[in-house]
Amino acid sequence: MEVPSDATKCQPIVPESSPKSSPDSAPKKYRKTQHRGVQLLPPDAGKRYWRARWRDPETKRFLTRTLSPADSKNSDTRTAYAIRIHRTLRRRNEDIAAGAAPHTQAGTSLSSAIASYFEKHDHPKTTRADYTQATNALIAWGEENGVSTVRQLTPGKLREFSLALAKMPKKVRKLGGRRGEMEDGGQLSEWTINKYRRNTGIVLNALRKLQVVRLSRDEIADSLARTKVKLKRREFLKPEQIRKLIECCEKHDAETFELCRDGSTDTPRYESILPFVKFVLFTGMRVSEALQIRASDVEDGEIHVRADVSKTKQARMVDITISTTLMSMKLHERDGYLWRLTPGELAAAKKRLLAMPGCPQWTWHGLRRTCGTYLTCAPAIYGAASAFMSAKRLGHSVTVAEKHYVGIVKVSPEARTIEQAMQV
Repeated sequence: MEVPSDATKCQPIVPESSPKSSPDSAPKKYRKTQHRGVQLLPPDAGKRYWRARWRDPETKRFLTRTLSPADSKNSDTRTAYAIRIHRTLRRRNEDIAAGAAPHTQAGTSLSSAIASYFEKHDHPKTTRADYTQATNALIAWGEENGVSTVRQLTPGKLREFSLALAKMPKKVRKLGGRRGEMEDGGQLSEWTINKYRRNTGIVLNALRKLQVVRLSRDEIADSLARTKVKLKRREFLKPEQIRKLIECCEKHDAETFELCRDGSTDTPRYESILPFVKFVLFTGMRVSEALQIRASDVEDGEIHVRADVSKTKQARMVDITISTTLMSMKLHERDGYLWRLTPGELAAAKKRLLAMPGCPQWTWHGLRRTCGTYLTCAPAIYGAASAFMSAKRLGHSVTVAEKHYVGIVKVSPEARTIEQAMQV
């Protein structure tokens, strides 16, 4: 018997039928991309734009979405879109791994989902009205276009709604009609359309966080992208207009105790309005905030705007030492609320003032804007930090102060009080 050599002993015997011996059975090499899990599909027969395909983390089914013309423009925009989807999927997979509940409300009707949002969020009256107006437009459009459930609200459908806003009629109060009766009054302005898009996006993003809407943040932002609109300069009262308004208020209050039929003067026809006008003008507060300020909130030359009173739900302090008028009112010596006026009484007083000869056109919010304008442009009151301090006083961002107030009006460098800045 022939003994094999050492070289023969070291070589393993591989059967001819072994898969390793076939070059076709080698493991496939996958090309690494920045958007792992998202496949980009080029246009084929009957398709105009590129498509993206990925596996849904919830249902484990493959989803295919057609890219918008902007996203499908070139390789860079397509890659950026796929990366956004990849990051969304990665975050959702991480949430599911951490024990997050799946999207079980995808079949919920759109109207009930939006109603649940308003049940969980307590907004001021005007903000709630704006959000309701925008979401009602979405619900009405969805009923006409087959989008009645949350599952049917896709990025493409949301983009169709965004474009359809330009054709929606504007609802105005019907002249001579009953209270609340509306009629068509032309088309919505670009500014109003952008407002609808922004408010709809806010509500949908809140529902997304509640795991009700199956849309990502990027999909909502891209579908409801706002168009660039040249904004008009915010109007404010000039010094001569402020003085004329104060004169009209003085005349208004002088007629408050007009003689009654029986000759008595102890029953006022309506409340005095000048003190409240000066308060809003020199503090820059919103009317809703001013009506809820108590005398106990005034201390050491400052008014404490409580968080539950502020529109932004952020407490702030309003310095009244820069106003001789506010300091002379002795607000801290009053009892209860500073003002016993109602929104209805303020609206009626404004209507009476506007009807007076020579009274300038003004609004309550315009008084707040006037205060912010002169405070921001007065170098001697707050110095170099005038934009920051006026924004802190009025309760909005510094960006708003710089955008709407800086450089609008020239104020004397010797003005040390808000009255001197307004020349009143």
